[in-house]
Amino acid sequence: MLPEYFCTADVVDKRHVTDSGGHREERYVIRTLLQVDGKQWPIEVTLTDRSDMRFRMLLGREAMKHFITVCPDKSYITGKELARSYKKKINFKKK
Repeated sequence: MLPEYFCTADVVDKRHVTDSGGHREERYVIRTLLQVDGKQWPIEVTLTDRSDMRFRMLLGREAMKHFITVCPDKSYITGKELARSYKKKINFKKK
């Protein structure tokens, strides 16, 4: 199990989101910087509990638009450094 990290961010909005299973829920929205393969840009993130899911975060079209090209037949083209760095992060307060 991955460690839990507690962070703070300003809430910029609350939105109703429908997940892939058709369930609708209200989620908080924050702005943060995303860094992928040495490039970074601001994105909006809706928050929900994904602790029981394989991927802790999903990127939507708007977060990738103009910055990322998706190759559906490939995986981990930029490497697995993000997964490794998530496990090793020490600059967050752990509770």
